[in-house]
This record gives sequence, structure tokens and C-alpha cells, in this order.
Amino acid sequence: MKKEKKFLGIHIAEDLKTYNFVGIYLICAILMLAYMIPTIALPRFLKETIGVGDKNFGTINSAIQIIGSLTNIFFLGYVGFLSDRFGRKILLSYGMLCAALSFIIYSLPPYFSSVFGISPLLFVFIFHFFFSLSMTFAFPQMITITADYTNFKSRGKAMAVASTMMGIGVTGSFFIFSKLQDSFGVLSLFFIGAGVCFVTFLIAKFMVVDRFVEKHKKNKETKTSAKQNWKIVLEELKTNKGLTFCIVSTFPASVDRIILGIFIFIWAVQSAPDYGLSHAKATAMAGIVVGLSSLCALISTPFWGIAADRISRMPIVVLGLFLKGTGFLLIGFSSSPFSLQVKLAGILTGLGVAAVSVGTTTLTADLSPKKILGSVLGVSNTVGSLGTLTFVQLGGIIFDWISHSSPFALVGIADAAALIYGLSVWKDIPKINKHSDFRDSHY
Repeated sequence: MKKEKKFLGIHIAEDLKTYNFVGIYLICAILMLAYMIPTIALPRFLKETIGVGDKNFGTINSAIQIIGSLTNIFFLGYVGFLSDRFGRKILLSYGMLCAALSFIIYSLPPYFSSVFGISPLLFVFIFHFFFSLSMTFAFPQMITITADYTNFKSRGKAMAVASTMMGIGVTGSFFIFSKLQDSFGVLSLFFIGAGVCFVTFLIAKFMVVDRFVEKHKKNKETKTSAKQNWKIVLEELKTNKGLTFCIVSTFPASVDRIILGIFIFIWAVQSAPDYGLSHAKATAMAGIVVGLSSLCALISTPFWGIAADRISRMPIVVLGLFLKGTGFLLIGFSSSPFSLQVKLAGILTGLGVAAVSVGTTTLTADLSPKKILGSVLGVSNTVGSLGTLTFVQLGGIIFDWISHSSPFALVGIADAAALIYGLSVWKDIPKINKHSDFRDSHY
């Protein structure tokens, strides 16, 4: 009997090699390194290079970030369809090439301004749109390719490794590029970002195989139009309660880290005088909460992947919603951002965020017909982007008009609603683990 190949406990199909998994996991980390660069560089770039004044600084920063959210909302669904039509690798590769080009031109608004006589800020908005669009084509393919590579027996572990590598990329980006911009200037980050994107392109070209395309070549299926494809997806969502639950859970889950990262710092800085703290000290104390949450998410992700394979997907998602919902509600009912209660809540949110991320991506990949997997994930990502935009905007309003802790309570309530829906449909969702009789849908 031929011995089954494995990599990090993940089953390797006969048509795949170990280096294919190494390649996609390297991309998960390296792409996220590049993805976070504008977040790190923009505040200083706008202030020093573009010359944005204090009066409109916050508004302009927010407006640029909204471009990314709107780009995701308008294009992610269509990118999912394109990945089902033309394959994952081509979108990942060309997305990263365009992102590399975007980074290079990102540093040139003053030059274009002098040539065309237009405000350099306008070019910043245009170039950020190009960068966001490039990443919209590349970013979803990491999870889609991971799903293509795996079967239900070890898909949980595979998704957990992908999420862990993304987390390492995000953490590494803040640590590395914060130091580099201090030593070599903020413009250096854009050129480094271009190099990082090009390296990602090379890894995709030589280490990643598009298993989806190869399967379709063998099956020789008739390609559907975008309209027909969306009709198939909607029909699937009407009857597949498991997929619907995953998408419902994604709506609040996509904004968890953003809400915690934005509002805990603002709350801490505004409350600092009441506790006799400097703004710097308050920021550092708020950073402990975010750090605890991120660290717990990173450390627990492999555990959730193993649990998803050994126990089942649904218990992991439901438990995750309970943990992070409880965490956000605890912060929502707190009177101080510096309390022990908020630190404990940070731990709970980190554990819950990781569980929901691993559980929903794994279950979505399990339950989606493979010929429309990219489209289903596109819908899920679009709903997540809508959630991000909704909760950030509503959170800002109620932060000012109700209380500083109310944005966290809002997310906690949304998590509770998703949890209740999950419990109501649990019996209609198949139990999937490595011992079950479940069969992946074929391509």
C-alpha cells in the first residue's frame, strides 16, 4: 500500500508536491507584509511628502482607507467569478505584478503634480485605488488555492497554517517596516513594497500550481457567464444553510481586529487625562490589549485547525462566536479602557477571532461546489467588506454620540445574532471531520 504524503499533518494529493504547499504558505506571509505597508506609511507620507495639514489630516486618512473598502465591495464578487472562469494563479500573479507597479508610482504624486499642475493629493487617491484593486485580485486567491489543494480530512489544519502565516506577515510588517521607515525614510517603504510584491509573483509562478485549472481541462466543462454564475451561487445559498451561516458569521467577523485596533486607542487617548496618564502612556496601555488579542489569535490558530479536523467545523465556529462576542460585550460594558476586564476581553476576542476565521473558511470550502468555490468566497469576502464599512462608520458615530465603549457592544451584539442563527440551523449542517463519511464535491 502506497504511503500517503503529508506536510505539517496535511494530506498531499498525488498531483501536488510539498513545495506547492510551501509556496502558497510563503505567499500568505509575504503578501501580507506588502498589504500592510500603506497603513504604516500613509500617515507620515501624507504629512511630510504631500503636505496635508492638521485640520483635515484625520478626514483624508479615513477617506483613503474607505477607498480600499469600496474597492473590495465592488470588485471582490467579480474577482471570485473570474477565478472560477480563468483560474486562481493568473489572478494572483498579475495582481502582485500590478501591486508592485502601484508601489512604485505611489511614491510619485509630487512629480505628477508638477507635470500636470494638479494637487498631489488627487494622485494619492488614484494610486491607492490601483493598489487596492491589485490586491483585490491577488488577496482572495490565498484561501481559494489552499481550499483547492486540500480535502476535508485535513482542510482545517491547512486553513489554520494559512491564517497563521498571514498573521505572521501582518505582525512582521508592523515590526519591520516601522523600523525601516524610521531609518531610511518613508519613501523607501514603497520601493521595498514593490520588491516584496515581485518576489511574491516569482513564488506564485514557480511554486504554485493551479489545480482548479488542471481539473477543468480534464473535465472540459462549458464555461458560464457572470450572470449564470451568480444565479448558480444564489440558488446554492438558498438551499445550503451551512454556507449561509458562514457568510452571516463573516459580516461581523471581518471587522473584529479593525474595531479593536481603532477604537481602543482612541478611547485610551481621550480618557488619558481622567486617569492622570500621558497620551503616550495611554497608547502603550491600549497596545497591550491589542497585543494580547493578536498574540492569542496567532497562538491558538493551529489548535483551532486541529480541532476542526478532529471534532467538526460547526462547534469551532459557534464557540468562536461565543468567545469573541463575550469579549466585545465585556469591553462594551466597561467604564475604563485600562481595566483588567478589558484585558481579559482582549484575550477572549483573540481566541474567538481565530476560531471563527479557521472554522468559516474551512466549512465554506467544504460545502461549496468546487466549480463555484471562488465565486462563493467572493460573496463571503464582499459581505465581510460591507461589514467592515458598516461597523467602522456606525462605530464612529455611536462612539461620539453614545459612549466610547459602544462600538464594541455593537460588534458583540452582531456576534450574538450570528451565534443564535448558527444554533438554529446547526441540525441542517453536516458534521464534517476527518472521520466522517462526508465527500468533497468534485470539480
